[in-house]
Amino acid sequence: MRDLGAAARVAADAVGEAGQRRFRLLALGADGTMAVLWLEKDELQALAAAIEQLLLQLARDPRLETLRPPPPPGPTAADFPTQPTVEFAVHRMALGYDEGKKAFFLLVHDGESDPEGPPTLVTAVGELQLRQLRHQAVAICAGGRPRCTLCGEVLEDRHACVRANGHR
Repeated sequence: MRDLGAAARVAADAVGEAGQRRFRLLALGADGTMAVLWLEKDELQALAAAIEQLLLQLARDPRLETLRPPPPPGPTAADFPTQPTVEFAVHRMALGYDEGKKAFFLLVHDGESDPEGPPTLVTAVGELQLRQLRHQAVAICAGGRPRCTLCGEVLEDRHACVRANGHR
């Protein structure tokens, strides 16, 4: 298990052209350890949703949490070293909160680790970092190929929308 300790920086990123993009999380530990964690778009969307859910659960008044202004922009891929210390594809990821330490944690398993065993990588993340990561993930996932507003499918050159044709 690799423990990055408190993350100095975390960010979501996409590499490549729309339709061919690969998604990743970048984490820089306080000791300079750089991790690149590759994941699927739906996993990045699920992480953003989990962050939002956790922050709403921990908010003193969840109604006010939704009125909070967006966080200032977080770090981008350019703010990280170019050579990772650790790099792997995410097999399983969990987001946690330690009440005693008042800290958020990302626990990440690679494909070779036991999903029931200790994670491959752990890092503590601050609330502001988590909010910035959520906003980045949502923006990155929304920045792909345009989708049909009726059926939700990707708009290709020859899009045949089932809903526009009166079928359900």
